[in-house]
Amino acid sequence: MRHLLSFFFSKTFWLNLLAMFLLSGVLLLAAFKLLDAYTHHGESIIVPDLKGFDINEVKQQLARQNLRYEVMDSTYVKDTPPGAIVDQHPAPGLKVKVNRRIYLTLNTNNPPKVKMPDIKFATLRNAQAQLESIGLDVKDTEYIDDPARNAVLGVKLDGQPLEAGTEVTKGTAVILVLGNGGGGLVPVPQLVDLTYAQAKIMIVSYGLNEGVVVVDPDVTDREHALVYQQVPEAIEEATMMMGEPMDLFLKENPNKDDYIIEEEEIEIPVPEPKTAPAKKDAPEVTPPAKESTEKEVIEQPSAAEEKEKTPTVDPLKALEKLKEKKAAEGE
Repeated sequence: MRHLLSFFFSKTFWLNLLAMFLLSGVLLLAAFKLLDAYTHHGESIIVPDLKGFDINEVKQQLARQNLRYEVMDSTYVKDTPPGAIVDQHPAPGLKVKVNRRIYLTLNTNNPPKVKMPDIKFATLRNAQAQLESIGLDVKDTEYIDDPARNAVLGVKLDGQPLEAGTEVTKGTAVILVLGNGGGGLVPVPQLVDLTYAQAKIMIVSYGLNEGVVVVDPDVTDREHALVYQQVPEAIEEATMMMGEPMDLFLKENPNKDDYIIEEEEIEIPVPEPKTAPAKKDAPEVTPPAKESTEKEVIEQPSAAEEKEKTPTVDPLKALEKLKEKKAAEGE
């Protein structure tokens, strides 16, 4: 025990301990230096703005700045060349390490196809919103004579009609054929308390267009919902131009089942047959002799009674009267 304690207090022990600490410090310092050199600690590169550049140009630029890239996705952006960068991560201007990977999104070489929506009889504003939502543009508008003012009556592409459902390239610009509103003023129809389906029929029959439709949240059946407000209102002597839109406000119809009529339940009124009227110009004349004969058959009178009841008729006079009557009718 005494020898062990004397060793801890000996000069040799403390020299060895000091040498061990010095060696550990040198090794730690060397490790940190190597780690900094490996990770490029303190060094940073500002991410360049790559949007709009071609992928080949981006490849060369990143290589010069000791940066890497990876294409993550492709999309379609109108008015951007195919193969150009439309998005990047990290964003331009950020500081990154050397050899950092930059994730890129390219503009596709082949624009996707979209189906032409059915916008016939829609308003110009509504049609533009539908086309923009799927990536189509309105190149121009043409007007033709029609009472439905600013209502879409057709769509053209390269001078040819474009039907709904036809696939076109995203970004295509079409021409809308609209009505010029020819037809003048019409009275404002009363649509309140009608169902939405009935109101649409009324709007079309008046040569008007359907405008904004505001539906209450509790409506479960839009077609049979009730109109509780309309703009403009159907006040006395109120008029509007044919083709103008009417805005509707719909609420839940508590009696909607009464409006749903199956085809077999619809009763078609059938006119009642009419009997032909009797001819007034040729009345039926019953000779007295016939009347007496019928009476004779029924009552079977005696010969004496028949002689008393039957009036005496001169046959020559009767013949002359008949000829005069026929001659009068012939004239």
